[in-house]
Amino acid sequence: GRFFKTYIDDLSGFLDSAFVDRKRRSSDYLSVEKLVEISPGEWINREMWITWEWFLHLCSVFPELDGIWENIQKNKLLTQGLSKRFDLHKYLRINHDEKSSTIYDEIYDAQFSLIQEFANEKLSDFERKKKMKLGHTLLDFTEFIPRPKRSKSFKFNQWQSLQRLIFSNSDEIAGVPQNFVDWEICYHLWRLLNPRGIKLDNEKFIESINQILEVLQFGLLKYIDQRLPEIEYAISRGNDPEPSYFTFSDLLDYDDSGVKSEIKSILQSIMTVNTSYNDVIGHQKGLKTARIENSIFGNGPEMEDVRTNISGSFVNYLMSELIILQKKSHGVTFTKTNFFSDTKVRINNKVLDEINVLYELDFK
Repeated sequence: GRFFKTYIDDLSGFLDSAFVDRKRRSSDYLSVEKLVEISPGEWINREMWITWEWFLHLCSVFPELDGIWENIQKNKLLTQGLSKRFDLHKYLRINHDEKSSTIYDEIYDAQFSLIQEFANEKLSDFERKKKMKLGHTLLDFTEFIPRPKRSKSFKFNQWQSLQRLIFSNSDEIAGVPQNFVDWEICYHLWRLLNPRGIKLDNEKFIESINQILEVLQFGLLKYIDQRLPEIEYAISRGNDPEPSYFTFSDLLDYDDSGVKSEIKSILQSIMTVNTSYNDVIGHQKGLKTARIENSIFGNGPEMEDVRTNISGSFVNYLMSELIILQKKSHGVTFTKTNFFSDTKVRINNKVLDEINVLYELDFK
């Protein structure tokens, strides 16, 4: 029982004690419990979560260990008569059979929802404390494990925080692309930096995605209408119609509502979200430069490549959703090819392959 007692009695003991003391002094000597409630993301780390999940896995494998843990939960002397969750951080599951979705909801409510809430406010009203809180929250969901020293072939593809690990695992189970979190963060920073009244200004990111899909579907139907006479003529002569190719950018060209420019602006904001982060948060003494540089907000060439990939994955996602939507509503399908348009459309003065890749209509 000593292991359990040590682990749950004072979770802050697993953190840097000097950091804890500094934090308490800077917060008018608030209790650790109060600090955890105010800033949950600062009082947990990836190693804690992995260690605790390892322990819960052992409980699921060895019934006798699980039985000991259950008895300890019932022992008021060991748990000091606290509530069922004891001093465990609320981002940790109590038992191995507790659903991870409950932790996802905890993280969303305690941290991720702040990003959406702040995007509804005026940037001019942001004081330093608010910028610090938003800055820490953004990094908790976008920071990668740093490059090891003397490593030449290292890829930034493993998340540093348990918040993003849990989000990524939950999204994967739900069938949502793992970059969805990045797109949503970039989108809300874009909203914050743009004046109210833009057409794609929605509190929920999914609502803007649906608007974008409507624009793409409208463009596709217009394109099909233009090609139909030629296709019908070829078929009437007993010939196969010429292949019909289009790009993501081609579909946007049919939009005359003004949303087209906003869609391209969002893509650009993803590719340059390091600039957006700086415009919103600025230089804050309490935010470590190393954390920023190892996140999607970093200024190095590696992070520029990461952002390009994130932008491309967003376009791929939109087009894959359009394929499903079009097949359901109109029965017309199209497929992605390995070819690119001769006319290269640029975003942020850079060719983004995904908006120039050719898709082929299938009229069979």
